[in-house]
Amino acid sequence: MTPRIPRFVLKVVAFYVAVALLWILLSDLLVSKLAADLDDATRLSEFKGVMFVIVTSILLYLLLARLSRALTAQTERLHDVAHRYHTLFEHGGESMLVVGAEDGIIHDANHAAAEMYGWPIEALIGRPLEELVASAPDDLSPSLAERVCHWHRTAGGERIPVDLISNAMRWKGDAVHLVVVRHLGDQLEQREKLSRLAHQDPLTGLFNRNLLPEQVRMGVANAQRTGTLFGVCFLDLDGFKAVNDQLGHDAGDELLRQIARRIKAQVRGGDVVVRLGGDEFVILLGELRSLAESEQILRRLLGSIAEPVALGAEHARVTGSIGVALYPSDGSDHEMLLHAADDAMYRAKDAGRNRYAFHNKAHEDRIKARTAMLDRVARAINEQKLLLFYEPLVDVARGVIDGIEAKMRWQHPVLGILPASEFLPFIKDPALELEVDLWAIRQAQRDIAALDDRRVGLRINLFAPDAGRDALLDALRTLASQLGPGRLTVELSPEVFRRLAPQLPAWRDACHAMGVRLSLDGLVAGADSVHSLATLALDEFKLPAESLGLNGEHDGVGVLTASYVAVAQATGMNLVVKGVMDEAQAQWLKAHGCVLLQGEVFGGAVDADHLSERLNQQTASMTQVVSGDVA
Repeated sequence: MTPRIPRFVLKVVAFYVAVALLWILLSDLLVSKLAADLDDATRLSEFKGVMFVIVTSILLYLLLARLSRALTAQTERLHDVAHRYHTLFEHGGESMLVVGAEDGIIHDANHAAAEMYGWPIEALIGRPLEELVASAPDDLSPSLAERVCHWHRTAGGERIPVDLISNAMRWKGDAVHLVVVRHLGDQLEQREKLSRLAHQDPLTGLFNRNLLPEQVRMGVANAQRTGTLFGVCFLDLDGFKAVNDQLGHDAGDELLRQIARRIKAQVRGGDVVVRLGGDEFVILLGELRSLAESEQILRRLLGSIAEPVALGAEHARVTGSIGVALYPSDGSDHEMLLHAADDAMYRAKDAGRNRYAFHNKAHEDRIKARTAMLDRVARAINEQKLLLFYEPLVDVARGVIDGIEAKMRWQHPVLGILPASEFLPFIKDPALELEVDLWAIRQAQRDIAALDDRRVGLRINLFAPDAGRDALLDALRTLASQLGPGRLTVELSPEVFRRLAPQLPAWRDACHAMGVRLSLDGLVAGADSVHSLATLALDEFKLPAESLGLNGEHDGVGVLTASYVAVAQATGMNLVVKGVMDEAQAQWLKAHGCVLLQGEVFGGAVDADHLSERLNQQTASMTQVVSGDVA
């Protein structure tokens, strides 16, 4: 690129040309007027030349002196600007980097940048700016993520939030960017503080009512996405006004703080607790799978709130009345759900306080029916109305009883003997579920102790192995030691299997460590294919006879049965077919490789009093299956 000629040079040249032209014109005119002859003209021309030099020199001196003063003043101004820029760059409070426009290399840095990044200036110079860039922290809060676009890394590895302002400029002849780097730590902390003041209750530290509409909207959206229930619970404290009046406002404030901590301790990690004001709270319960799950939380809340509260030298006691509205049945937005929960809360107060009430009457009726069932089952345990019946599993290849399965029954005072399917699915209470499982294990232990031959193999169903793992494993360990290694099998229904799936490897390892086997009793949706069964890594799986298509006509089901037999043989699992109704089914299954059978064809289940008799005899139907011919 051709260098640009400075303006002052052009001015000097233009001035010189103008003076020269003017001098030539004027001097020639004067010579022609004053010269009488040639000698006079020569002398005047010489004089004209000398004067031209003198005049132009003086004029050029004056012009150059003026230009010199102007240049000196401009240089001083530029020096002053450069000094101020250097002072601002070196000693300013903002961190600044000079970064190459093309290569992204840091050409210069100031002391503030060196202090912020923890590197000396010499270490920053020559380093690519990209090396300072860091990813956002994994535990970043959503509100902070929205406010911070850039994260940089210090010499010590710390990630810091920054704001970048870049201006294009030239530096030592190169195209660069002057990047101002602002540390947002203090600013964000101040923003977070202001946000907390806007959305947090100063007394309890809970969310305040300003955040409630948005939290409800998010809860409804999540319920729509996951297909679960979303609960809005309106809690009002019973008896708070009396405490406030008698012990004073300071004591009332302390009570509210302690109650708020208790509420937070009883809800799940993703649930939201809001203080509306006074003694009113709202609890948002997300991803509820059933009414029973919400009841468990509500009962915990009521029990915790009702505990005495220490207020200095005094003790106070309040209770809670909770109204519950559920999405989608009771509303779809903040106002509808909160209004429904408020109505239900007043129903709870009218019913006697220290309780919860659902806005939907149908929910209330189902809860009352389940509560009555829970009470009856609990009484049945205490009154010894629960029984264990035992059904044999027959090895038709060897003609022997391979083991027995314990089946729970309820001796109902009105309906007679009820199978487990008539009452266990309705319990939905972890504490009672665990109590039922422990009762079954201990009752089986007592029944086995009464047998003549205690080396019989036993299969027992667990209803809620996820409710109390340690207690159940202790009880199973005692029963397993009584039976002997490999003689106890724990059966899991498909529903229980799905609930236990995340814990299944740990459960399996714990059972195997004490010689207990695991069995899947039925088909699990998504796991009933041959390939899926092969990957379960259990000891046994049990199939109902009807799932194999055995309804008297066996055409077309041989391939399916053979596939399950092949899975059992390939994985080392036992295959048990239950629900075998007649001799024809039993003989057909035996012919197709299914030798562990269970069902009415072998006499069905018997109570403990008749168990020894069953084990000591070989029924006629068993003899026929073992020796019979297959049609």
